[in-house]
Amino acid sequence: MQVKKTRPSNNSLVTVLPRGFINTNLVLFVGAGASIAWPTNLPSFYSLRDYLIDALFCRFSCPTDVNNLEIDTKPELLLQIIWEYLNDDVNPISGFKNALPNENHYNIANTCNSGVKLIITTNFDQCIEIALNDFQIDFTVYYKSPSNQEEVEELISLIVKSKKVVIWKPHGDCEHIETLCYTIHHVAKLSVSKYLKIIYEYILSKYDILTLGYSGYDDDLFPILLNYPQFNPSTKKLYWNSFTEIQPNSPPYFIKKEWGEKFHVFKGDMKDLFASSDLATKHKNFITQADGNITWENGIELELKKIKPDWAICILGQYYYRLNKYNEARYLWQKGLNQVNISESNKIRFELNLLIDNNLNKLKEIFAKAIELKEYNIAKIALAKAIDNLLHKKEFRKAKILLKVLRNLYESNPQFVTFSDYASNVINYLVLNYNRVIKRINDYEHKLLLLVFENSKERGDIIGAIKALDSYIGSLAVNDFQNEQMFKQLIDYVPVLEAYNIPNDLASLYFTISIYSSRIMQKETGLKYLDKCLEKTKACYHSHVYSEDRYRKLTAYILHQKSMFGTAEQAIVLIKEAIEQIELIKDFSQLENSKDYFLGIYYSSLSNNYQIIGKMNKALKYIVLAIEHSRKVNDIREEARSLMYYGELLFGKGKRSEAVEILKESLMKHEYVGENKIKVQAMIKKLDLENEIRKPAPNRVDWPASKE
Repeated sequence: MQVKKTRPSNNSLVTVLPRGFINTNLVLFVGAGASIAWPTNLPSFYSLRDYLIDALFCRFSCPTDVNNLEIDTKPELLLQIIWEYLNDDVNPISGFKNALPNENHYNIANTCNSGVKLIITTNFDQCIEIALNDFQIDFTVYYKSPSNQEEVEELISLIVKSKKVVIWKPHGDCEHIETLCYTIHHVAKLSVSKYLKIIYEYILSKYDILTLGYSGYDDDLFPILLNYPQFNPSTKKLYWNSFTEIQPNSPPYFIKKEWGEKFHVFKGDMKDLFASSDLATKHKNFITQADGNITWENGIELELKKIKPDWAICILGQYYYRLNKYNEARYLWQKGLNQVNISESNKIRFELNLLIDNNLNKLKEIFAKAIELKEYNIAKIALAKAIDNLLHKKEFRKAKILLKVLRNLYESNPQFVTFSDYASNVINYLVLNYNRVIKRINDYEHKLLLLVFENSKERGDIIGAIKALDSYIGSLAVNDFQNEQMFKQLIDYVPVLEAYNIPNDLASLYFTISIYSSRIMQKETGLKYLDKCLEKTKACYHSHVYSEDRYRKLTAYILHQKSMFGTAEQAIVLIKEAIEQIELIKDFSQLENSKDYFLGIYYSSLSNNYQIIGKMNKALKYIVLAIEHSRKVNDIREEARSLMYYGELLFGKGKRSEAVEILKESLMKHEYVGENKIKVQAMIKKLDLENEIRKPAPNRVDWPASKE
């Protein structure tokens, strides 16, 4: 195809659509970029997020330093929270109905005079419809994405048979709130919809596509577009309008790699594409009639006035909380309690959020009030906090009773209390309770986590699904199990969670990937995500998400994990740095484990690496320290492991009889814990001690206390 080029005043080459390019076999895919120019002036999705935050703060008085926080997360998170609190009582984008068409919309409408019969747009505004009306072109609008096979067939029939222009708006329309797809849950459900995939792939198989003002940063349509050529050989082409050169690692960059010769770029401003004579503009008169007094901001401002001050505080507090900005969230909740006309529901919601010590009596009071008010979501959170309180007090019987209450709440009110809410608390119960008696609960735990993952994904709770998958893969890694397919899914979800930029969730995700990578010997992947994890952990500390003590504990974790990827010499340096971090922790009472727990693990690793480089005296010194610290906290699992290495070191020193007794004890403790018994038996066989290790081991073998 010959492509005509012109040279506008800014001296950059701009591609112009050639004559005859627009025809009945072309479908236009229109993104948000089409609606930014005057007089439409609609914001980008990220600008809309910032506008909504400002508008919510305007509902009550608040110091500007709270509102001026730097936020870098996808708008769907804020819109999700607005939806959770207000459902369809408030439509945050209703003001888009006031938007007036610009030159782009009229050019798009004019293509229908040259044969275009289908326009797909992810935009919520009605500017294309207004432009078509102005040109007196008949059209019909399909406001949603098909949710079943009948709706797929209905839309295909409309596309094939309609004599009118068809506009398909898979993300919905600003005046039809029930069709809108702009929250995390809505977008996530759409991203896994097989019906969306069917209809979009049908269109890709039948028509050439021209994208206009489309960035490709959505989570639902872009993946289908990207992966289409892999499984669907086609002669159809994809034309992409890009205002600038395509940048590395941008969506069109990846599209180009997948589509190859069938991908073509039209570079330059959208309006310049339509500069050829057969698409001469006919819209000058319409645009000059634009009324500057009616704007999308006016409409949204009127809509948000429906939100009472205490509800605005609820939304913003929850938003900051989910972004790990806890101090700001608590400030807002405290401010909420001081509001004059606060509702009873919000009063107990703020009280619950402000609880620091999970006081059982207060939680019971809030739970009872929430049930009375039929605020089941608040009741669920109060109950979960009470269960957590009891678990950490090791009052497992009482915790089990409350778990039954939570299950009843889930079964009677599934719209407020999900299976994920219930299962997550069950998992905590299992882990904390069964760790007490050192029994494995992996199979049941793994099944629950996978159920939570599938349940969350089905509901559209993509962040919940990622967290469940993160926990599942982490549990596999810790217990030396593998599931390559699920690990690949977790890797695929990384950019999804990165887009929401929730620091501690990302740090956890990166750490899990690094642990699993070390198990399957993917060194480069492991180191890459450990560095990313360290970076996010520092960010959490600097933004006060983590206390200094928690930051040091997590840094020690990461350094210790990193030691597993390098040489023994490198490992020794990293482990010593990890031990230094542990020694600097001032208060372990707010952390999950004690100082002795960590030192038991790290001294054991230090000993192993000294053994690798042949420094046996240091290896013996640190393995003795490891066992002492593990015994102080009754960490039988770690003690059993250290005893195994201690027995090997004693054997190497020629102390055969002592090695036999130590390995007997190690074997006994591994059998009690229920794991790694095979490793001990393999070592016993390697040392040719099988015949000597038959008698029951004594309760404990004494050795000289270390000097440190």
